[in-house]
Amino acid sequence: MRVVRELVLATGEPLVAVADTLEGHGRHLVEWRFPLPPGGRAEVTGRDVRFALGDAARWLLPVDGDQAVSWTLEPGWVSPSYGVRHETLVLTGRGELQLPHRMIYLFSTHHRTEAARAADAGAAGLHPVN
Repeated sequence: MRVVRELVLATGEPLVAVADTLEGHGRHLVEWRFPLPPGGRAEVTGRDVRFALGDAARWLLPVDGDQAVSWTLEPGWVSPSYGVRHETLVLTGRGELQLPHRMIYLFSTHHRTEAARAADAGAAGLHPVN
């Protein structure tokens, strides 16, 4: 399996659009892992994930290709320097997917409707191919 990640930064507002294309054949168990900074919190609500980082809220908002992916929060750690480990939470998306597969998602400063997500991803040039 080979993964190709496209990142597009919006110019008008704090928004990052991401498309992960998983190339290959057959069914595979796939994981996405996003470690939070120590002390960071997150809440999974349906398809969406709200991050609380200090006083700021951020969102991971799936656009397409996430139907077979379930998100959980798991214990983990980050290492800011050699030999130093800090406990934290890791947002983990896990699913058994038929390859090739493409998942599109946004990182945003505010929650968006399904239509707004699709429009933002399309404006960034990221389109579903599944």
